[in-house]
Amino acid sequence: MLTRRELTTQALILLFSVLMWISFSVTHSNLTLYLLAGTLIAISLLAPVNQYLSIILLTVTLVPWDYLNSNSTLIYFNPGLAVAVVFLLRRLLTEKMSELRVKVLAAGGLFAIYLSILAILKEHQHGLFQSVVLALISALVWFVFPAFMSTESVIEKNWLTILGLSICLGSFGILEFMTRKNTFSWFFESSFQLLTQKWGTYRITTTLGHPLVNGLIFAILGVLCLYLAASRIHTFAAYSAVAVATTAEAMTGSRSGLLAMGIGYALLLWLKFLRSSKWSMWFILLVSSLLALFLSLEQFGVYQRFSLSESAESTTYRFYLLEQIPKFITNNGILGVGPFSSATEWQKQDLSGLPLENSTIQLLFSYGLLGLVALSLFLTKNVVGNLRTPKGFGSAPVLLAFIIAASGFNFFEAFPSFLALTSVIVSLLYGNALISPATSQNINNSPEENR
Repeated sequence: MLTRRELTTQALILLFSVLMWISFSVTHSNLTLYLLAGTLIAISLLAPVNQYLSIILLTVTLVPWDYLNSNSTLIYFNPGLAVAVVFLLRRLLTEKMSELRVKVLAAGGLFAIYLSILAILKEHQHGLFQSVVLALISALVWFVFPAFMSTESVIEKNWLTILGLSICLGSFGILEFMTRKNTFSWFFESSFQLLTQKWGTYRITTTLGHPLVNGLIFAILGVLCLYLAASRIHTFAAYSAVAVATTAEAMTGSRSGLLAMGIGYALLLWLKFLRSSKWSMWFILLVSSLLALFLSLEQFGVYQRFSLSESAESTTYRFYLLEQIPKFITNNGILGVGPFSSATEWQKQDLSGLPLENSTIQLLFSYGLLGLVALSLFLTKNVVGNLRTPKGFGSAPVLLAFIIAASGFNFFEAFPSFLALTSVIVSLLYGNALISPATSQNINNSPEENR
């Protein structure tokens, strides 16, 4: 049950975000975006600490920040990371440190040292100071922010924002697909027209500006909404949001996004209902059949992409990237080229002239084989541990959907606005495991929570 303060926070930021985007579409003024960013950061100073998920989810709609600051270091100091820093400072000032949280922070410190050494050893487009700062940002995103964002029932405590954003953004995408017109397309107009010619079919862009970005967000939102439905939290609204997000996902034409959503749905339902059931295999076959049927609907962008030459070329290019991994590791060793540097280094070493559009390979090249293996083991350990908890069935499917959808494009370096969202998803793996017993007792007995 949400407190009055939590419900008011989510309702206000949802309403304000929608109003700001309507204003943005009418006035065509970038000032509106900065006003929305400033307001969300200001709200994070006063909102309950368990509302970080709501505010960071809405900062994701500020993707134009990445376009406006693409040639500036401001791209790495975006509203999402600013909100994460605010919540980190609030937690440091108000909570006691648990032993497990200290261990996570120690792991983050080692990761930052490792990446800083890479920044010193490797020569690339960033200066030494900026490279060390980017190393620290990487450690904050993967370790420090998630450690302090961890809290109990955070998905349940942010249900209004999750459902509201899914329905609003999904409905806008569906309307855009039906009318073949994006109200905000003037902001992305030049690049969007070129991409539409390249794709040969219409794929929705919504306020996020790119179908692959939408594919990732709808995959995450869809799995979160299904978690709420499976937990019997506002069931009708949750299933409605799942339907809207799934339909919009198909209209993005993102194969990785729809695959991520389908696998996330299947894993979540299996973990919740059928983990020890004799019907498990039949359930997996049913979900696979429904996904295949959904893909076969001709009116959706995904079906049309499978019938176009661009789709075959895209698939060939993805396999080409995989084939280049051994060569790149041989050229750069197992240590990588340093954080946020893979795209530039790829252009130097690959003669195809094509961008590095695979986030997993980007991390491999940036952090090196050693860094990526260490990070993967750390995440896997927490996934396994969280699955043993009563509410842990939601975290692994969200993380898996996130990884699969992000693998379809250059997520981490092209869209730093999503770095804080990465921290949110990793934080779900912890639940309330990192909260000290004293802090947890204070939270459970606080008047605000029991009102």
